[in-house]
Amino acid sequence: MANIPNGVVTGDLADIILIGQAAGHGGSGLPVTGISVKGSAFTDDSGDADDPTLVQNVFADAAGTGSSDGAADGYHSATDTYEVAAADISVSKTSTILWDPINGTTNPKAIPGAIVEYCIAVANASGGANATGVAISDTIPANLTYYGSLATGPATVPAVIGVVTEGTVTGATCNADGSGTGAQAGGVVSGNLGTVASGDTETLIFRVTVD
Repeated sequence: MANIPNGVVTGDLADIILIGQAAGHGGSGLPVTGISVKGSAFTDDSGDADDPTLVQNVFADAAGTGSSDGAADGYHSATDTYEVAAADISVSKTSTILWDPINGTTNPKAIPGAIVEYCIAVANASGGANATGVAISDTIPANLTYYGSLATGPATVPAVIGVVTEGTVTGATCNADGSGTGAQAGGVVSGNLGTVASGDTETLIFRVTVD
């Protein structure tokens, strides 16, 4: 994803101005305008008397779109406008208690042995660019242990395919419906969500047990 200057947001407009200058070549490279001009600008001789010993300069350029670019001044400019389209990413992390050894799945509590599911949701606001190469890394909080196999456990706990899995969000519900998987090592879970399209939300889901 291309770098966006500070303070610039999706929908902002910026102009690019191209300027052509009639000037004598003063060195290597093309002549430039402004400070350190490599070629001296020609003078418009249209108001001078005819001099048969000189090649006189008569400019016929129209006024350009750039600042201070008037007619017949030996300069001409053209302006183009581009609209900024940047990714607008927000990240949220939620947890849901799925089961505990006393209450099962009926109003379970975060007591020792309980199974908790975490959902990290990455949302890309509508109207901007796609966010590419989105990766997530998250450290499992203290007093929790990674739940080694998300597809196993008490029969009443909904299964999740994979170890760390992708998904989407419907309303406030995390869905484990993605095809990608992540990994866990040393108490850190990680996953690559790839591209999060404009207006979409992708998730990384994993489970832990309460110590």
